[in-house]
Parts: sequence; C-alpha cells; structure tokens
Amino acid sequence: MPTPLSLTFTPPETAPSPEDALILEQERWAWNTGVLTQLAFIRWLNAALYGRGTTEGLVNCGLDADGNIRIRIHIYPIRDVPFRLLTTIGTLSERQSEMIEEQHSLSYTLTDTASIPHPATRIIAARWLSGPYQTGGNKIAPPPLILEGQTVRTGLPVYGSVQVTVLVPRYTSTVTVPWESASARLQQGWSEWVAAYPPPYRPVALAITAPPGAQEMAESGLECGYHGRLRVNDPQDWPPSASPEDKHITCHYCELECDDDRANS
Repeated sequence: MPTPLSLTFTPPETAPSPEDALILEQERWAWNTGVLTQLAFIRWLNAALYGRGTTEGLVNCGLDADGNIRIRIHIYPIRDVPFRLLTTIGTLSERQSEMIEEQHSLSYTLTDTASIPHPATRIIAARWLSGPYQTGGNKIAPPPLILEGQTVRTGLPVYGSVQVTVLVPRYTSTVTVPWESASARLQQGWSEWVAAYPPPYRPVALAITAPPGAQEMAESGLECGYHGRLRVNDPQDWPPSASPEDKHITCHYCELECDDDRANS
C-alpha cells in the first residue's frame, strides 16, 4: 500500500536551489502512446476487412503485458547524498544506477557561463559550431571548457555556440500501477506524485502523468485507447472502383472491433 505523503509545493525555479540535492524527472511517454498510427491502422484494415495479417499488438496504450502502467522516474544527483523515494500511487522498483551520455548545444553571448539540464561529471567531446569570438568580433582559439555540475565555463567572455557531449550519472526507478488502481484514480481526478527525501536537504516532489489517452480509457470503460467513427471503402468493392460505395464503421481502437452499419440499413 502506498505510503502517505505530506508535501509542500513551491513555484518552479529556473535552476535548482542551493537547498536541493536532486533533480526528479519522469521519462516521456513514447510519441505513439495511446495513438493508432496510420501504419497500424492500415495493417488493421488489411486484417479486419480482408483477412490479411493479424490485428494483435497494433496499439501502444502505455500498459505492460500484465496490464500495469509503468512510469519511469530518473533521479539526477546534484550532491552525492543518500535519499528515500516515495510515491502516492503504485509501487517503486529498486533504483538502478547508470551513466549516460547527453549532447547539448550551448550559446555564449559575450558571457563565460552556460548551463546544461543535468549535473555532469565529465565533458567527453566539444565542437564549436560558431566562433568563438571576443569583443570586437575577433575570432580566437577555442578556450578550454570547465565543467562544474550544471555549468560549463569558458574562462573568459566569448560569443559563439559549442556542442558538448557530457557524461551524466543518474538513478532510475519504475512506478508500477495496476490498471484497476489507475482507472479509479483517473476517474476521481488524477493527482499523483513521487517525492525524494535527501536529508539534510529539502524534499523534492514531482507530479507524474498517466499515459496519453488513459483518462478516456478509464471513463469509457474500454481496456485501451480511443474509439471513433471512420469512413472506409466497402470491402466488396475490391479493388476500388472509380466510384466505390461508401459505408461507415464505428471502430473501437485497441479492442480493434468495428460495428458495420450496413447490417442496420
């Protein structure tokens, strides 16, 4: 059972406070989550109307094979301190430690500092895309870049942009929520969080989101996705003629079933 949390929220800041030890982020849902892509729809039409191929596994609704929502949380340490991670819904997996590479394009406008989104330990590669220039427009040799957590310093004011590849440490944990629990919360009004407690630094909280389309799934009672009304050619007119007879089919995505209105005509 989830541990109750007592949280106090403050307006978002452009940069972490000196009191922060961690950055929390939710991994973005795949671009096609909750969406029947054109390619998948064509595959489904071939299978459902013409008996070609299969209708299995065409839609990614954000659920795993067991019917759970899995929300991946990334924790980026600003300071190397122990911390607890809690959630208002579901269960948390054991956190995994990893090192990843990130690539960023940094701009300097006669300044000597630029910021990256996550604390990094090392600059692996750097390539100046323009400049660097000093005051007066004189191009100079690229200065050595100095990495300090989320800040990349040039040591002197310059104008130009540089692409850097940095090595970033992070922890990853997964919130697993059974669909029954998620559906109930979605219908009540989804407002779920994860929070990290790294004493003596202040707690950090993050609002987590359900998969796109999950609200509609919960309200409609369907197992997955979205349903709508589509206009397609009559399969009896195959190959299509110059003026094919049209019909309307009400299709339920994810269930991948259609109601043929010709039976009522």
